[in-house]
Amino acid sequence: MKKLLYIGCALITLGIIVFAIGFFASGSDIYALDIETKYFLIDLDGSRSDVTTVSDTFLPSEVESIDISDTWHNVEFGLSSDNMVHVIYAQDEFKSYDVSLNGGALSVDYSSQLGWDFKLVSINFGKGRSTDLQVLLPEGFKPEINVKTTSGDVDITSASSSLSIDVQSGNISIGSLDCQSLRVSSSSGDMELGDLTVDGNCTLETISGNINTGKVCSQSLYVYSTSGSMYMESSDSDEFTARSTSGDIEIGQFSVDISAQLSAVSGDIWFTLDGVPESYFINAASNSGDIDLPAMRFGGDVNISVNTTSGNIDIQVK
Repeated sequence: MKKLLYIGCALITLGIIVFAIGFFASGSDIYALDIETKYFLIDLDGSRSDVTTVSDTFLPSEVESIDISDTWHNVEFGLSSDNMVHVIYAQDEFKSYDVSLNGGALSVDYSSQLGWDFKLVSINFGKGRSTDLQVLLPEGFKPEINVKTTSGDVDITSASSSLSIDVQSGNISIGSLDCQSLRVSSSSGDMELGDLTVDGNCTLETISGNINTGKVCSQSLYVYSTSGSMYMESSDSDEFTARSTSGDIEIGQFSVDISAQLSAVSGDIWFTLDGVPESYFINAASNSGDIDLPAMRFGGDVNISVNTTSGNIDIQVK
């Protein structure tokens, strides 16, 4: 028993030493490490199979929509260098992706079989991190994209005609995007979004994660968070709804054409109005928080309703 304990301690010590060498070799930047995972699948009969990397390629003219369903892998969208659509993933006899193209719909579904899964990790220095599932799209190509994952992160830098993301516990990162419709949902992960231009509806919702965006322009905008805070650099929409239970709501520059409703239970609400102040009609209320409104007349047709239970309200004019 003691021999096994000594062996375990030795392996842990060796792992710490290897990590420390890589950490300092990369300039003390953990994100500069490239951790490449090699899987060895051990079946009950003692056989072993290695994981292989697969790249499926499609013509953009063949793809109208992309649907991805996964569990714990990270999903990354990026630009291809050859004007083709690439789906890059790892597979073995126990874990694989079912990639199919039917009538313009490209489906990528993760599936797994029962078996033992052991991981041996090798570290290469200074090469950047790898990802579990990559989808590379030509520049300017805008298919409809739908992504569902359980615990994996989603990272999108390419364009889309319409985009729907549903993640349980992973984080979501989206660069600047111009699309027809957008829906992003996460249970416990954070959202880091760039400038968003949405022709139709834009919905951003999370239960316990934070929402941070750049400039958001849309026809209708709905932002919801239970315990996380939300920050928007600016917002310009016809209709706007923002609700938070215990997080703050902050908008750097805010304008709306028809109506807006902003509410928080225990969080504060701040925003700066853009446009003609006289065109707005503001109704602000708080049970126990302070209310700070500009000393000017608000008697327009654009209704803005702001209310909190115990949070403060601070509205400024640009």
